[in-house]
Amino acid sequence: MSRRPGPTRGGGCGTVKQPTTSHLGTALALAALAVGWTIITASAGVSALVKGTTYLLALGIISLDLIDYLVRLYVVRIGAAAGDGPSGATGPLTPVQKRLHVRPFALVVSVYNGERSLQPFLREMEPYRDRLWIIDDGSTDSTVPMLQRSGYRCVPGGRNRKKPGAIRRLLAALPPDFETIVVLDPDIRPIGWTGNGEGALESVIFDLQRSGAAGVTPLISVGQSGVLTTFQRLEYFMALEVGRRSLGDAAVSSGIAVYQREPLERALEQHSLSVYAEDLELSLLLLGAGERLSYDGRLEVETDGEETLAGLFSQRVGWAYGLIRAYALRFSEVCKAASRGPYAAYQFLGYFGLVSILLQPLRLAATVGVGLSLLNGVAQLVSYDGLPELMRVPPSLFVVIYVHYLLLTILVLTTAVPRGSRLELVGAVPLYMFYALGLAIPTAVGYLNWLCLRTIGVRLFKDHYQDEGSLRSEVRGALIEEEG
Repeated sequence: MSRRPGPTRGGGCGTVKQPTTSHLGTALALAALAVGWTIITASAGVSALVKGTTYLLALGIISLDLIDYLVRLYVVRIGAAAGDGPSGATGPLTPVQKRLHVRPFALVVSVYNGERSLQPFLREMEPYRDRLWIIDDGSTDSTVPMLQRSGYRCVPGGRNRKKPGAIRRLLAALPPDFETIVVLDPDIRPIGWTGNGEGALESVIFDLQRSGAAGVTPLISVGQSGVLTTFQRLEYFMALEVGRRSLGDAAVSSGIAVYQREPLERALEQHSLSVYAEDLELSLLLLGAGERLSYDGRLEVETDGEETLAGLFSQRVGWAYGLIRAYALRFSEVCKAASRGPYAAYQFLGYFGLVSILLQPLRLAATVGVGLSLLNGVAQLVSYDGLPELMRVPPSLFVVIYVHYLLLTILVLTTAVPRGSRLELVGAVPLYMFYALGLAIPTAVGYLNWLCLRTIGVRLFKDHYQDEGSLRSEVRGALIEEEG
C-alpha cells in the first residue's frame, strides 16, 4: 500500500509557521522583562538571602507557566492560517464531498474487562459500527462473548499486552485496504463527528489523507462533573488549543488520534509497547522519522476527568513517569524532532527536557516557598510572630505569584477556551494557582519512581497504570537491552 506524498511544508489549511529565531527571541525577551519586574517587586526591602530565594521561586513558578503560555500564544498568533489540520490539506471542498471521496478507514480500540462498562461507548460508536474493530486485551470476564453476541468485530487478544501491543496485533488482523486508522479509548465520547460540520470525522480524515501527514490529534475536552474536573477542563483547553496547536507539524499526539496506517505500523514495530506515555513515544518515533503530526481542533472528543484527589494523583504520577521514561528512551528521536526549527527545539529540548524535567526540584521549592509566603501573610494578619526565621518568606511573594496566575488564567479563558464554555469555567480562575502548583508533588513522585526503578528496582508509589511485577520485568528488560 503506498501513501500519497503531500506538498512541501508551508501554506495550506491549518499551517502554523515555525517562527524565526528573532521572533522567538523577542517573545522570550519580553517575558524576561516581566519576570525581572516581578523579582524586583517581590524582593524589595528584604534581606539578601530572601532576595535570592525570591529570585529562585519567581523563576521556578513564573517561567514554567506564564512565560511558556505567552510564547505559545505568540507562535499561534503569528501563524500563517487560522484553520486546523495538517499543512497540505485540500481546498474548499464541502464536508459532503469529502465524505463521498474519503478512502477506507477503520476505528480501532483495545478493551479490557469491559463487560459492564462498554455499553455507553458502543452506543456512541453505533454510527460507525461497520468500521469499528475491537481487540480484547486479555480480559478475564465475559467481554469477548458479550461483544460477539452484540455483533461487533472482536479479535481475542489471548493475553494482556497493554494498549500499544494490542493495537499492533489488531492492525495485523485488519484487511489491507484500510488506509487510515482512528485509534480510540473506550472512555471517550465523540462530539460532532456525524453530520456535515467541519468537525465531521470523514471530513477530517479526508484532509489528512490528502495532506501526506502521518496523523492528527484532536481536541480532547474534559466533561465537567465536579471541582477537580473543572480545573482539568481549563487545563486541557490551555494545553491543546494553544499549547499543541502552536507546534504546527511537529505536534505531540494523544491516546485518541487519527493516523495513516503505514507510518503507524512502522512506528509500532519500534515501540517499546509500554503503556506509560505510549502516545508521546509514538509521536517521537514518527517525528524522528521525518513524519508530520498536527493538531486538528475541528475533531473533538470528550473524556472523563479524575474526580478524586487520589485518582488525579495516581494519573499524574503515571504521566510524569511516562514523560521521563520516553524522553530518556527516545532521546535520539527527541534530538531529531528538535532539529526541525527553533520552536521545535524550544518544545522538545527546552520545555520537555529543561523546564519539565531538570527544573522540577526548583518547581517543588517554588511551591513550598509560595506556601510559606501565604503562611507568613496569615501569621501577620493574626499578629503571630512565632514562625522560625527560615520560614519567613515575605507575603509579597504570594501576592505577586497569585496575581500572575490570575492573569494567566484570565488570558487562557479568553484565548484558549471556546466562547460557549467560558462562563462555566470562570469559577476555576481564582483558584487555579493552587491546582497548578499542587501538581508539582505527583510529578516529582513520578520522576522518583523512574529513578528508583532503575536503581533499586522498586517504585515509591504504585499508580494504577501497571502492576508491580510486569513493570519490574519491563524495566529489567530495558536495562539489559541498553547494556547489550
